[in-house]
Amino acid sequence: TKRELFSRLSVKFLGEDGVDAGGLTREFYQTMSKEMFNPNYSLFVPTNDNKSVFQPNINSGYTNQSHLEDFKFVGLMVAKAIVDEQVLDAYFTRSFLKHVLGVKPNWHDLQSLDFEHYKNLKWMLEHPIENVIFERFEYIVDTFGKKKTYQLKENGSEIDVVEANKKEFVNAVATFKMTEQIKDQIKAFKEGLHILIPHWLISIFTWPELDLLICGMPDIDIQDMMENTEYHAGLTKNTQSIKWFWECVGEMDAEERALLLQFITGTSKVPIGGFKALPGMDGIQRLQIHPVGSANGNADNMLPSAHTCFNQLDLPRYSTKEILKNKLMLAIRECSSGFGFS
Repeated sequence: TKRELFSRLSVKFLGEDGVDAGGLTREFYQTMSKEMFNPNYSLFVPTNDNKSVFQPNINSGYTNQSHLEDFKFVGLMVAKAIVDEQVLDAYFTRSFLKHVLGVKPNWHDLQSLDFEHYKNLKWMLEHPIENVIFERFEYIVDTFGKKKTYQLKENGSEIDVVEANKKEFVNAVATFKMTEQIKDQIKAFKEGLHILIPHWLISIFTWPELDLLICGMPDIDIQDMMENTEYHAGLTKNTQSIKWFWECVGEMDAEERALLLQFITGTSKVPIGGFKALPGMDGIQRLQIHPVGSANGNADNMLPSAHTCFNQLDLPRYSTKEILKNKLMLAIRECSSGFGFS
C-alpha cells in the first residue's frame, strides 16, 4: 500500500547474515540504480557525448515488452529513494529532468543529449540557409536498419525549411527528439514517481536541484579540480582573475560547488578517477577556462557562460573579485537553462 511504501526499508540480502543499520539500505539503493541502466532491460541509453548521463531509450519497447511497467517502477524507486533520503547513482539528461518537473525543455537542452545535432541546428539559426540547407518538416529515424519518416507538422513532408520558418523547424526537431520519441516512457516514469511524490510537490524544484536531490551532493576536491583545469588565450593559474575565481570557489558551500560543476559540465557527477577522468565530447576532457571581454571594465556587465560538452567556462575579465563572485553566483543559480549554456 501507499502507506507501507512510506515506511523505512529494512534490507536483508539472500544468503547473507548482515543486520541493516543503514549500510544495507544504502547498498540496496546503489544496486538498484545500477540495474536501472542495465542494457539487458533496454530502459535507458547514455547520451552521445557523456556516457555517464542517461536518457530513456526510444527503442525500449522493441526488446522489452514490459518496458512501460519497468519505467513506472523506476519512477517509484526514484521517489522512494528521495523519501528515504538515499542517493542514487542515476544521472539523467537536463531535458528528462525538466519533463519530470513538468517543465517543457527548450531547444538549447538538446545539447546535453546530442551536441553534434545541437551544433548543426544552431548553425542553421545563425546563418542564411537558402541554397545551403535542403530540409523538410520531417524526421527520419533508423531503427535496427529500418528507416521510418515522421512528420514534424501536418503535411510536413511537403513543407520546405526556409529562412522564414527555420526557427520553427529547429524547435520541432528538438521537441521530437527530447519529447515525442519518449513521451510514453516519460509518462510511465512520472506515474511511478507520483505514487509517493505528487506533481505539486516535485515541481517546486529546478532541474539542477532535482539532480542533486536524486544523486546527492558530490564530494568535490577543489585541489584536484584546480590541478586538472586548463587555461587558454593567455590565462594562467597566476592571472588575477583566475586567482579570484579559485578564491570564490573555496568560499562556496557544497551545494554551490555542485551547482558550479553542473553549470560547467552539465552534471554534478565527479568521475571515479577524479577530475583527470572527466568525460567530454571526444573522450577525456579536463575543465578549461577561457577569457571573454576586455580588461578595461567593459566585461563587468557580462555573465559567465559554459560549453558543457567541452567542460568549458567562459569567464569575463571582471575588474574586481566582488563583481566576479556576484556574477558567478548569479550564473550558476539562475542561468542553468537556455542562455546560461552557450
